[in-house]
Parts: sequence; C-alpha cells; structure tokens
Amino acid sequence: MSRFRLGNAMCLSFVVALTTLQLLAPLRVAAVESSQIPDRYMSLGLEPVTGIYDFQYKNFRDGDRQSIIIRSKDQGNFLLVLDRPIHPRSKDIGRLARYIIPGKSRLHISDGENLVPRDVIAVYRLRDRAHEKAMIKFLRAND
Repeated sequence: MSRFRLGNAMCLSFVVALTTLQLLAPLRVAAVESSQIPDRYMSLGLEPVTGIYDFQYKNFRDGDRQSIIIRSKDQGNFLLVLDRPIHPRSKDIGRLARYIIPGKSRLHISDGENLVPRDVIAVYRLRDRAHEKAMIKFLRAND
C-alpha cells in the first residue's frame, strides 16, 4: 500500500513540475528575445507582431545583414529580424512554413550554395512599399 502512495506522490510531483515548466517557458523565451534584438531594430518605431499566421508567401528581399523582408500575397510585408547575420545577398528561402513566430520559427536561407538556418527573433509589420523602401535604406546605411 505504501508503494502505491509513493508512486502516486512521485507522479503528482512530476505533473506539477512539468506544468510549471510549461507555464514559465513562454516567459523565458520572451525575455531572451527582447535581449537579443539589436537596438537598431528597436529604434525604428515599427509595429511588432506576435507572429504571421496562415499567410501566402510571395517573395522576399534582403533588409540588412541580420534581417529580411517577407512579402505575402494576403497580409502585407513584414521585417523579420534573425538571430545572426546572413550573407548580404541571399538568394532564396527554403522550408518556409505558413506561419512565422518569433522565438519559435527557423528559416533556411540560401547563400547560393548552402541553406543556412537562422532563427527569427522579431517580426515587424511594414505599412506599404514606400515604408519598406525607407526601412531598407535606413538599415543598410546603419549596417
């Protein structure tokens, strides 16, 4: 009988520990994300978004060495900040999912020879093409 109680107590403590970790994980990811985002992106005054969901990919454009711009057919344009620098003239994006969530999504960007994995650490909405061009000009000048 005592073995049964001990087993139940261990299972209960495991469930409590697992639930606590699941509740705290998003807070940890959010804290890591904000500390990783370079100041030049934070100072742009862009609208941050929690993610891009169920979008139809159209094409992309280089921002600076650590960002790209994704154009969708149905939701507009977005500036994606990556965790590390990329080749200054990327050729293509491989394995693009229909959703992009900062801190959870990974892109595979081609430099012409290899697919290089990069994590997305922030996503910002761009208003229109003129806004996109202004952001690219600013980012490249300050890269």
